[in-house]
Amino acid sequence: MKYEFKNIKSLEINVCEGNNIQETEEHNKETEETKKYRLDKTDTKTINGRTLYRIIYLKDFSIINKGNKGGYIEKEANLSQEGNACVYGNACVFSNARVSGDAFVCGNAHISGTACIYGDANISDDARISGNAFISGDACVFGDTYISGDACVFGDTYISGDAHISGNACVSGNANISGDAHISGNAIVYGDDIVYGDARISGDACVSGNANISGNAIVSGRINLKVNIDYELTPRITIDTEEKAKKLKEFLKTLEGDEE
Repeated sequence: MKYEFKNIKSLEINVCEGNNIQETEEHNKETEETKKYRLDKTDTKTINGRTLYRIIYLKDFSIINKGNKGGYIEKEANLSQEGNACVYGNACVFSNARVSGDAFVCGNAHISGTACIYGDANISDDARISGNAFISGDACVFGDTYISGDACVFGDTYISGDAHISGNACVSGNANISGDAHISGNAIVYGDDIVYGDARISGDACVSGNANISGNAIVSGRINLKVNIDYELTPRITIDTEEKAKKLKEFLKTLEGDEE
């Protein structure tokens, strides 16, 4: 009887284990059906010692068709299984970076660190987003742009060329940043501003309105520059003190009066 009891116990365990296997298989099947993509473990790319895997899309959504190959990610946490977020082309997302919402990352773009791309943001070409940066809204980032640190970009902004945005800098509204422009520190640029060329905006500077900053212009320090007309800040102008900012504001007011 003792021998038979052992067999029965063994049989019960096997049946139980079999049920668990069956339940696991069913769960995996259900999960596979709800996923919008899977990772192809045979198609890999290594970046900074990290292995990334090619995305294979499992359903139709947005501009994606079932069976399309996407870009590369290190793990599923890098790309949401929900929404229309997409990583395409040779774009790579790794480390703890995440793409979600309806964001689109394509070209040769690299998203790394703990960067977050969401909303309807579009990242393409050779753009590099790293650190704790976050891009959202309808922002478009392309070219050889670098966005890093705790920088944030949102709204209808366009960032292109070799532009660099770093530190705690924030760019929003309809701002257009291009060329070799650098925005860093705690600088804030918003409104319909256009910043290009070799322009530098840094420190606690705040630029808003319709400012057009180009060439070798420098805006730095604790400056609040609000421009209500389309005025171009020409090359080799440095605004790094409140006094200089005050004089520029007074000059711009005279221009506003002329326009009236």
